[in-house]
Amino acid sequence: MDDNSKYIIPEVGRVYENKNGFKYRCTGLRINACGNAAIMENLTSGWTCRAYGIKEYPDGKIEWAFSGGGFFAERNEQCRIG
Repeated sequence: MDDNSKYIIPEVGRVYENKNGFKYRCTGLRINACGNAAIMENLTSGWTCRAYGIKEYPDGKIEWAFSGGGFFAERNEQCRIG
């Protein structure tokens, strides 16, 4: 693990590149006493999950410790912007 990485709370609406090479959009946050989670949607496949323990590296890429609650988001390309 890179010592220069830092834990972050992602910005809703921002797209992040994961260390795995895929791009994810943060679509929401779940912040509570049990832990912070970001709702992250893979822009290629639509796979969406709650990501916990998100770290950002000096190159701007991210990764998370674990995820849960994954599902494929409904995709309506006609209504999608960007």
